[in-house]
Amino acid sequence: MAIPVFVGVGTITVALQSADQWVKGGYIAILGLKEGVKLRNKLKDAHHHIVLANKINEAKDLLDETDGNSR
Repeated sequence: MAIPVFVGVGTITVALQSADQWVKGGYIAILGLKEGVKLRNKLKDAHHHIVLANKINEAKDLLDETDGNSR
């Protein structure tokens, strides 16, 4: 019973390592982008804008709920 568990854990570990490598470099290759500081800064900036927009939408929804004007 212990052998299948160890084999399963080993398989999962290898799969996760492969997925991690794909995520780190795969999306850049798929989009045809060149990795570098400029790209990282653009991605961070875009992420910041998305998070900010999400917070604004959450606040608007909260205000709508308290006013009784639910969508």
